[in-house]
Amino acid sequence: MLTVVVPVYNEETALRQFHRTMTGVMDASGIAYELLYVNDGSTDASGALLDELGAPAMHLERNRGYGPQSK
Repeated sequence: MLTVVVPVYNEETALRQFHRTMTGVMDASGIAYELLYVNDGSTDASGALLDELGAPAMHLERNRGYGPQSK
């Protein structure tokens, strides 16, 4: 099974279309897959939208960013 990890940060305007497109492409590929969304502390409605879509998601309380943080 292929797991596709999708980071999400304030993506409410694009999330529904992304999910629809990605599931269509993956379904057509015939590969067993799962989409796992990581809501990185979004301050918009991204978290609620992921829940509405029924997508597996991890919801982080605050934005963690990615990679090493410079000081």
